[in-house]
Amino acid sequence: MVKRGKTGVLSMRTTQGVDKEYRIPMPRHSAQVWRATGEGNIEEVSRLLGKITSVGKKRSIGYGIVKDWQIREIPEFSLFDAEGKALRPIPVGYLKQFPFDIQYCAWTPPYWLGASMTMCMPIGANYVQSVQTKPSC
Repeated sequence: MVKRGKTGVLSMRTTQGVDKEYRIPMPRHSAQVWRATGEGNIEEVSRLLGKITSVGKKRSIGYGIVKDWQIREIPEFSLFDAEGKALRPIPVGYLKQFPFDIQYCAWTPPYWLGASMTMCMPIGANYVQSVQTKPSC
């Protein structure tokens, strides 16, 4: 709100009220494509994702807009990419052979909960063997 001060000069208080300045740093990351794999009913996933128009913080002021969702069926679900690198943390108990590259991390949400943490092969670690259907431990 603009007011006339004692000297007759117009002034605006930016330390309080509706004109208060908010200098809150907010880092942003832009991405052309996000990829994810999963198992489920394609029609239901399409229906649910169709309702989502933006993701992340400050959606109401235009951040995180999603242009479109593309859902494709893949020939076979795998926790590894074509080069044999892990796409997500995989608990060591699910692997046929004990990998050399392991770390203590959460493998399922909520990631902050201690019960979700175990020894895992981290994302990006190379492992070419297939995954067992049940843990060996």
